Amino acid sequence: MSGEITLEHETVSGPVTAGQTTPLLVRAGITEGRIKQVWALVMTPQAAKQRNQEGFSLIPTPVVNLTQKTDDPSRWQGAFSGFQYRGDYVVTFMAEDNEGFITTTAPIVFTQAEGPEVPEFIAGPDPIPSQTVYQAGEQLRVNLPALPADQKQYIAVSYPDQTLYFMTGLNGLVLFDGSSVPVWEDSGKVAIDQPVTEFPKGEYIVYLLRLPAWIDLLSHPEEWRIGFSTFRVE
Repeated sequence: MSGEITLEHETVSGPVTAGQTTPLLVRAGITEGRIKQVWALVMTPQAAKQRNQEGFSLIPTPVVNLTQKTDDPSRWQGAFSGFQYRGDYVVTFMAEDNEGFITTTAPIVFTQAEGPEVPEFIAGPDPIPSQTVYQAGEQLRVNLPALPADQKQYIAVSYPDQTLYFMTGLNGLVLFDGSSVPVWEDSGKVAIDQPVTEFPKGEYIVYLLRLPAWIDLLSHPEEWRIGFSTFRVE
């Protein structure tokens, strides 16, 4: 039986500078059961700016997975260092218990007053789910458009609980650690081909980011070509 989760952030809002590493600290408790995981969702200026008409961000939103402090298991810690563009970085802490219930905190805001403006991104080809809605017993399949020989691509999947996974190959989901971004290494044109029972119910976003093969991902965001698709598991 699930108890009530209490979640209180100890990190407070404040100013930041580009490249700064900022600790993220939250205190979590539960009246019954156990806390399964705690994480922080960071809405960056670039993610906030690049939205479609339905409100979905066109680029993945960073997720920082927190770990328990050994000297005080009620406190969970992590860090974020992705400050790059001028603007607000809105952080929401989230916790999930062993029954799958999720609690969130009120957001805190880190403000970067100096630095470059968020560049305008150009839309790219979208990944192609075989269906927009999947029911129990169906096969979930996501295809990829043909990749030009001079480009590389990054594929990410945002889960209903807003955790973010990158993909290195067919069905190869890697939980985003808040820093490293694995490139797609498979030559195939299928990203996901699994029974839908492997996926929790809810709304998913699949991102496809492409850029010239010789360009570093984080150095030239103006070269990004971003597409995305959504599907729902019922």
